[in-house]
This record gives sequence, structure tokens and C-alpha cells, in this order.
Amino acid sequence: MKKSFLLGSLLLMGAGLLPLRAQNCGCTRTISASGIYNNQQMQVQPGEVVCIQAGTYSLLRFLNFQGTASQPITFKNCGGAVTIAHNTYYSALDFQNSKYIRVTGTGSADPYGIRITATGGPASGVSVGALSTNVELDHLEVSGTGFAGIMVKTDPNCDSLTWRSNFVMNDVKVHHNYIHHTGGEGLYIGNTSYDGFTINCNGQSRVVYPHLIYGLKVYENRVDSTGADGIQVACTPDAEVYNNVVTNFGRDPFAQFQDNGIQVGGGAGGVCYSNLVINGPGNGFSMPGYQGGLRIINNVIASVGGMGIFADDRTVPAQGSTLLLAHNTIVTSGLESIRLYGTRTNKKVYNNLLVAPQNNAYIGHMSGATSDDQGNRKLSTVAAAQFVNSSTRDYHLTVNSPAVNAGINVSTWNITKDFDGNTRPLGGKYDAGAYESFLNPPVFSPVASQSVPNNSTSTFNIIATDPDGDSLTLTTYNVPSFVTFQTGDTIVVTAAPQGNVGNYTFSLVVTDPTGGKDSIAVQLQVYAVPPSTPTLMFRVNAGGPEISDTGMNWSADTQTTPSIYTNVAQAASVPGVTVVSTNTTGAPTAIFETFRRDSQGGGDMIWNFPVYQGTYWYEVNLFFNESVSGSQRLFHMSLEGSSIAQNFEIRAEAGLRNALKKTYLVQVSDGFLTLQFGRSLNDPMILGIEIKSLGSTPPNARMGAEVAYLPAATPAKEWICYPNPARDEITIEGPLADLSAGQAVEFVLRDLNGKTISRTSTTQASEKLPLTDITPGLYLLNIVTREGTVVKKIVKQ
Repeated sequence: MKKSFLLGSLLLMGAGLLPLRAQNCGCTRTISASGIYNNQQMQVQPGEVVCIQAGTYSLLRFLNFQGTASQPITFKNCGGAVTIAHNTYYSALDFQNSKYIRVTGTGSADPYGIRITATGGPASGVSVGALSTNVELDHLEVSGTGFAGIMVKTDPNCDSLTWRSNFVMNDVKVHHNYIHHTGGEGLYIGNTSYDGFTINCNGQSRVVYPHLIYGLKVYENRVDSTGADGIQVACTPDAEVYNNVVTNFGRDPFAQFQDNGIQVGGGAGGVCYSNLVINGPGNGFSMPGYQGGLRIINNVIASVGGMGIFADDRTVPAQGSTLLLAHNTIVTSGLESIRLYGTRTNKKVYNNLLVAPQNNAYIGHMSGATSDDQGNRKLSTVAAAQFVNSSTRDYHLTVNSPAVNAGINVSTWNITKDFDGNTRPLGGKYDAGAYESFLNPPVFSPVASQSVPNNSTSTFNIIATDPDGDSLTLTTYNVPSFVTFQTGDTIVVTAAPQGNVGNYTFSLVVTDPTGGKDSIAVQLQVYAVPPSTPTLMFRVNAGGPEISDTGMNWSADTQTTPSIYTNVAQAASVPGVTVVSTNTTGAPTAIFETFRRDSQGGGDMIWNFPVYQGTYWYEVNLFFNESVSGSQRLFHMSLEGSSIAQNFEIRAEAGLRNALKKTYLVQVSDGFLTLQFGRSLNDPMILGIEIKSLGSTPPNARMGAEVAYLPAATPAKEWICYPNPARDEITIEGPLADLSAGQAVEFVLRDLNGKTISRTSTTQASEKLPLTDITPGLYLLNIVTREGTVVKKIVKQ
């Protein structure tokens, strides 16, 4: 068999080689017939140009052609296009045991001078194998193949020279090719069984491992209408896959999960950037078993049936290296925009534009996967992205797209270009997605909510800038009559409310000549200033009906119409009746005949009274009466988080059926005066509450001190909470005395309705309380120690 093969080769050499002629193609040899060409007979030297005469061929196979790094052997068409087609089982254009060769279709004016238009059964269009290396394939058109368009690999077999330990393929370049309507993959480069597979060698089972490919570059290829994956690379630790267009992939896959746009398979790493992947049933990018250090950057993926990007590191050895997914635009995926599996690589997901995935599933994490997600813009509809023209697949950004300037700084990853090769960032900030906009809209600097007293004039600044340096036009909406503007580089806002108490929202819009715009809503609160003399603000008949009185009536707090100032439902508090014998408090006796009691079925009873904005002092009068002699009632009370009474007992203070009034001073800064009752033994109860604004600071005033004992008041042990307000977490520090004897301190965070948000305990003098998952607002932190309960107000931003 071997002898006849050599004879066939010699015959083809005689029939298929034309005399050397001076042609514009620069040929040193010219082939004009189909067949198998063996360089052991032809003796083509490094640097020669082997031309394939224009025409139609059924097979061209080249064996043992070896150039050098500086003088590769070039195979090219000459005189027009070369067409190769057949209906049998072997590849149309085949290179074996060859190195330092270039196969190019640039020998004529045709964009693709070498065309493979048909192969039979399982055959690929172009095949590079049998220990070939250092190969360049360009300007080829491949279609109508039974299997892959272009295949580059040597599968391991019983010959040890094919094993990973003995062979490496280097410097493979596949570029400027047009691959379409293939039965299998468009480009199939590298063996997909990176972890090896078992074969039978002379009756013995052996696990063999495929070779690696170093220096692979796949770029500027058009791949369309493939039966399986558009581009598949594997066993390529440092591959570069870029500037390819892959469309209509996975039309008729031969197996499950073989229908992806670009697959970066087992043992593959490197970088994939500026690829356009559109329309297929599988994933846009699929990375099963990839190597760490892989970067997927600046790609556009649209209309895929699976995930936009799928990455799974569960089958690779633990690496601790990084997968970077950055600046990709992913539009309308059938599943998540991005799905991540496994824990073996560090996953960074930065500045991606994720648009309209099924069920708004943007980033999915499976099998313990976690990722650092920053700067990603997630939009539920294509219209919201404000692309230039999504109907024609133009996913560039218009000036007002929410992706403009939405990214984080990724300069440490050396990302300096966008999909088109344009510099990024432009305008000082990175855009999310694959494209950097040339136009940047104006930007308002954040403006905090403004609070203005109703008896004064206040000014504040609003800053709007245009990154492109364009001039800006200001338009305002719903501006109160007492607010005026002075425009310039800084917008100066003047508010002179003069009695217009209330909450106002007005809007500002700035536009530039390109149509770019930004808007901002300004919250303005005009608050009343308390009178200069003590003034009644609230009276509540706890547990009873409305009662008439001089100066202000006592508002009702009944079962059917409970007070709006207390958390009835959360505390499960209930009204009741009692009996009073003596009343010398100056309050109507009727308020001592009803009460509100904090039952054991709920949280603490809390009262919140809206008071003046700003920092002011108030007098709080609390009214009690105990008519039960059979059991002891002990409870705690606090104002604004400061304890005013521990283990307070009405009966010990006033006896049975005797009205009791306790007066406290409190300073409030957040606009709500908070009174809290805590259970010690049996249920806390209150019969009446009266609050006065004092208008000025009382002499010797001390926070939470009882009026009758101001000079002798002793402050509670200090617990410190900082920062306050806080966004993500707050640190709590307390006196070590409260932590002695190994007793834990409990921290109970409640909202203003008394609902418990979190509960934790510690034996340390410092504790961090996470706030990330709670809604911004005002909360009460109960610090429960062996000496009692301290309540602090916490503001979550």
C-alpha cells in the first residue's frame, strides 16, 4: 500500500507541475492538477512560492513541506480563483507533517482566491494535521462541507509522537477567511478533550492527551450558517480570538451543546475581543473547562437562544487565576446574559451592557460561583439602551444612552480601546458595553436634599458639567415661586420661603448642542421653626377617647381608632380600663381611667411624634396609674435612644390608684421624637402623653434627664455608633464593664414600627452591624446589656 502511494505521488508530480514561468504571482512552482503532493519528491525549499493554477480541483493534499520561521513556504492561487470540491470522505485541502507554511487566497483580485465548495460525509474543507505546526491560513472561502470548515489539530493516537508530552503546535494564524454553510463547526482548532481520553493500542488501554497550541491567532474571519459551533478553540493556553463575525450558528448540531457562537474549550485561555456574535440557538460564548487568565472583552452578542456568556471552571484544576468579562454588549439572550459555574477561578464582571435577557436574568451564579460585579448596566428592554439602530444590529450608543459613562475605571486591566479600536475612555469615564460613545451628555453633580427654615433665606449650588466642553442650556420645572436661579458655571439656587412650610420637588434639565441631556430632581423641605416660648404640640389619651382640655384636647387612642403615633400592630398593644383614686397632676382625671398596654405577643411599644426639623428641646410628660395589686410591673423607658428609666415601677413611685406624672427633657435632631417601652416584668403601660416644644434650651438641660432631678442626673453608660448615617455597615462600641463576666450583649435593630430587622449578639467591645440589605430610613438599635437596654437611633442611607 505504501509503495502504490509513492507511485501515485510521483505520477501526480509529473502531470500536475507546470514549467516555471514568470508570473505576477511570484511563483517558483505551479500546480495545475488534483492530487497528493509529497515534498520528499518535490524538494520545495524554504521561501519558495507554490502556486495553484486557477481552476477546479477535487483534492489537494500536501505532505512534508517544511519552511523556516524567516522563509516560510507559501501556497497560493494564481491566475484567478481556485475551486476545490468533491463528495467523498476526505478533506478538500489537506496539509500533513508540514511546518512554517502559509496558505493564502491572495493570488488574484478575488477576496477569497481559494474556495472549497463541497466535501462529502464527515470531511472538513481545510485540514491541517499529522504533526503540522507554524501554519497561516488566510483569504480562503469554505462552504458546503460535511463537517468543519477549517480543522487544525493532530489527534493523539498510539504513536507517542502525537502525545502532548512530545509535540506542541506553535504559531497558528487563521484570518480573513469566509466560512459558511458547514455541516459542523466553522473553525475547529485544537482537540476538545484537554483532560485526555482512552484508546486501545495493541490490545492495551491507554490514556492519551492532545497537544497544546501556543501562539494561536484567529481574527478577521466571517463565519455564517454553521451546523455546529461557529468558532471552537481548545488546548490553546494563550489564544487570541478577535475581530471575527459569527452569525447564524448552530443550525444543525450533531450533539447537544454544540451550537454556540464561539467556544473556548478545555485548556484554552488568552483573550477574545471585538467579536460580533449574532443569532444562534446556543450560547454566544461558551467556556467549558477554560484555563484561568482568560479575558472576554469588547464583544457584541445578540439574539442567542442560550446564555450570552457561559463560563464553567468546575472541571479544571484549582488555579486561583482570573476570568475577566468586561465591556461586552449582550442583547436579548434566551437565558441569562451571563452564567457562571464553579469556584476555581476569580471572576471579574465589569462594565458590561446587559440588555433584555429572558426574565431579566442578568448574571447567574451556579455551583458556588461568585463574582466581583461592578459597572454593569442592566436594562430590561432594548429600547431603554438607546442604541443607534438595534433593528439593523447597530449597537453603538446614542449620546443619552444610560450606558454612557456608566462604567468603572478599568485602566489597571489595560483596556484602552473599544470594539471599533477607538480610545476609551472618552469624556473621562468608561461607557458600559463594547462601544465607547464619541459624544458625552452633560452631567449634574449629586445634590443632597435641602432643608430651609421658614423664616430665613438659604442658598445652595448645583453643578452641571459637559465632558465634551459644550455649552449648556438650563430648563426648570415645577419651581416654587420663592425659589430663584442664577446661572453660570455653577447654578446658584436661592430659596426665601417666608412661611411656605411644606415639601417641594422641582426639576432641572440641562442640554447640550448634540442633544445630550441630564436631569435632576431637587428635594426642598421648608420646615417650621418652633415658637420662642413653650408650646403644646401633642396630647394623647392612651387607650381612651378624646378628652377636652384647656389649650389642647387629648386625642383619642381606642381599639377602633388607635393613635397614629404608635405601632399598635407590631407591638400587639391593647387598650384597657383602670380605676384612679387620687389625681394631683393637673391633667384631667379621665385620662387615668384608661391605658394602653404592651402585650407579650409583639415587639416593644414605640411612639413616634413628628416634631420640628432642626435640633430643638422638648418637654415630655408621661402619665401613669397602677390599680393592680396582685403582681409587680417593671419596665424600661427611653427617649431618643437614651434610657430615662430602668425597671420602672408605677406602684413604687405612687402607690395604688394614685395618678403619677413624670416629666423629662429631650433634644431631637431628626424630626421625630421617639418614646420606647421595654418589658422587664409583666407588660409596660402608659395612660397619657404630653409633649411641649420649649423654644429655647432649658437651664442645665441634659438629654433624657428627669426635670425634678436635673442637677443630680447621671448619664447612662456611653455606647457609640459610627458612622451614622451609614450605608453598608455601622460599628458599635461600648463600655467594657457591660461585657464583664463573659456575658453577651445583644443588638436588636427595629424599624419605627417596632418590627425586628436583625438580631445578633457579641462578647466583644466592638461589633460591625451590616446594613446592606435594609431599606434606607430611620431605625432604632436596642443594645441589651446586663445593666439594661440602651436605644440608639440609626440612619441608613
